[in-house]
Amino acid sequence: MQTNNYLFSLVLGLILPVVIQAQEAQKSDLEGRFWTGVGVKFDVAKDWTLDVKQQLRLDSDGSRFQQTFTEAEVGYSFNKRLDVFQEYRFSVRRTGLTQRIGSGVSYQIIRSKPWYLTLRGKYQHEFIPVKADEGDWRVRVKLRYRVNKRWSVHGSAENWTGLYPVPDLASRFRGGVGASFNRKDHDITWQFFYQQSLPDSFIDPGRSYILALFYTFEP
Repeated sequence: MQTNNYLFSLVLGLILPVVIQAQEAQKSDLEGRFWTGVGVKFDVAKDWTLDVKQQLRLDSDGSRFQQTFTEAEVGYSFNKRLDVFQEYRFSVRRTGLTQRIGSGVSYQIIRSKPWYLTLRGKYQHEFIPVKADEGDWRVRVKLRYRVNKRWSVHGSAENWTGLYPVPDLASRFRGGVGASFNRKDHDITWQFFYQQSLPDSFIDPGRSYILALFYTFEP
């Protein structure tokens, strides 16, 4: 009972800031964005996975092209709780071409059906031809509740610590809620995010609310 109360409080802590910011977005000039994409994730060997995705992102309330990117991620599972991964992303942006590499670790702190609490840390480096590269350390906490075999809901909060070219403890924040539907090898995820970045950042500057829809095939 105490565990359920603790998890319920954590859910509220993740969701309430997003709801508050969503209400603020309706009253201010926050930019609306829309993200969508498809992906395929499969096992390549024992404990090894390959995740490939293609995404399209629009800004200016979904009316203007922001970027499209192709990303490949290789993951390794030490056990049911601990994973590491390496990723590469090639992006075609309205402002130019960029490439990104990233490495991270994910640990499932709570794995007690129907609750799952995961902490992820990731270092990323963005190669930007038109200005200085950007490097960040990202930390995300994600809580998922499995409603039944097909449906789950989740909330997450993530902070970027800028490492260079200008160090900043909170260069970007993203919080969101969402729901996923899974049937056999098919997964559809709906998400709503609030994001805030430094105004002079080359990557997603300013404040925005984001609607996202993703499909993943997992044979």
